[in-house]
Amino acid sequence: MPPIHWGRVGDPIKPSMFDYYAVSKVASERYVIESGLKYWVSLRQTGIIGPAMAKIDDPIQFHNCLYNVLEYVSDRDSGRMMRNLSAYTADKSLDEGFWGHIYNIGGGESCRTSTRQMYETMYSEMGFTTLDTLINPKDYATRNFHGHYYEDSDVLENYLHFRKDSMQWYVDAFLEQVGPALGFAKVVNKLPGGQKFMGAIIQSTFKKNLNAEHGPRYWLKHNQKDHIEAYWGSKKAWKKLPKKFSDMEEFTDWDTVIHLDHGYDESKPESELTLKDMKGAAEFRGGKCLSKKMTKGDWTTPLEFKCAFGHKFHASPRLVLEGGHWCDECERKSWNYGQRAKVDPFFAQVWTPLHEPDELREYPKEVSELDV
Repeated sequence: MPPIHWGRVGDPIKPSMFDYYAVSKVASERYVIESGLKYWVSLRQTGIIGPAMAKIDDPIQFHNCLYNVLEYVSDRDSGRMMRNLSAYTADKSLDEGFWGHIYNIGGGESCRTSTRQMYETMYSEMGFTTLDTLINPKDYATRNFHGHYYEDSDVLENYLHFRKDSMQWYVDAFLEQVGPALGFAKVVNKLPGGQKFMGAIIQSTFKKNLNAEHGPRYWLKHNQKDHIEAYWGSKKAWKKLPKKFSDMEEFTDWDTVIHLDHGYDESKPESELTLKDMKGAAEFRGGKCLSKKMTKGDWTTPLEFKCAFGHKFHASPRLVLEGGHWCDECERKSWNYGQRAKVDPFFAQVWTPLHEPDELREYPKEVSELDV
């Protein structure tokens, strides 16, 4: 979320609380990176725009904060990317330097938008001049939904040349999903009181998901404090939210990038990485590198580390520095972000700007990849 809404490969891994789908991605990527394979790659898929997204009918649409940002990519471009990866590999035109790395898949500048901007574009096509009649900010989470603009998605584009679509691909898919009602809405919204009428109709379609077990109104009605704190900070913070979309505080500084520190000299060639670099990176993460030896420039051989909570684990420099991963035991046990931010300056960069110092709740995880 703003102001840290730009990111890149190597930033701290921070899946949202209660999101086991994201947790499974973290575990899977760790296994791929540490697999020992020569030809591996991790392609981090962003939100996919297209007809399928336009048909989403699920409470998750209210988890996506109005000020959350995403650099989407279209379903067609994602398919084109995988096609090109296969083809370039088959005809041996793909640079060998592509392999053994992690990449963010993103559609580039034309696919960057905030949730608020996306809704304004979508509904303006239906004739709405204000969203006050159909979007209540109190129905949307204000955090705990991961997404950001990519500083580095051009790297993958330069290898695989897949981008053709923009956010207009999604807007068109949305309008097609609306169907014949689009013309009706445009006419009604021009009439006195028409936008209030149309807004009430659309809001009525939201109720099922808002009141479902994973919906915001359900959490509030049943006083689920863990979810309330995760998605708003507190009941008090939720109560302070405006009821009108137009009363939301404006944010305009979308192009300002806060470049996160990865705890080592990134300007050095990979071949120059040393044990001293890894010890410094570990200290920046609140832990220690316990290994006594390391071959200079070796990014693949696991080293031994200890996190701030005393867990010992092994991880390669690639996993830690390029992947943004850290202690696997902490990752499996809980979402313990408030406590971690107090002892881990690296992780604090993605927690402290958005949370109060006393937000220390630990959210235990019910399952990990070791249980499957």
